[in-house]
Formats: sequence, C-alpha cells, structure tokens
Amino acid sequence: ANASDGEKKIFSLAFLMAYRSLVRERCGFSISVLMLDELLANLDPENVIIAIDILKSNAVDSDQVLLISHVEYDELDGYK
Repeated sequence: ANASDGEKKIFSLAFLMAYRSLVRERCGFSISVLMLDELLANLDPENVIIAIDILKSNAVDSDQVLLISHVEYDELDGYK
C-alpha cells in the first residue's frame, strides 16, 4: 500500500523525534531547538492532531519548538 503525503509527513516527524531521542540517550547531546516550517501544511485535521501529539509526547522541558504554520486554530476543531 502506498502512503499518502500526509502519512509520509507523519512518518518523517516520528522518525525525526526518534532520532533526536536516540542522540540524546546515546551521545548525551541534546538538540534543544527544533524549527519546523509548514509541518501542518496540507495535512487533514486528523493528521494535524497526530503531528501535534507526536511533538507533545516527545517534548523535553529544555526543548524549544518553533512551528511555523498558516493552519488556523478553528481548523483544528477546538484541539488544545
């Protein structure tokens, strides 16, 4: 089965977060600033929520995530 573009984006984000965690664990080096440009662009609302959940579940207190997006809050249907 072929993955949609949204599914590929979600997979890439999950891979990135796993890689950051591995580097932090194995090397003792923390990548504390993450800049994501238009991560949410062209994702359906379900995948937007999945992407945000991935970011939240992998957040560390010292992390700074800069998420550049033009997705309106109303489009998230009240997701917080």
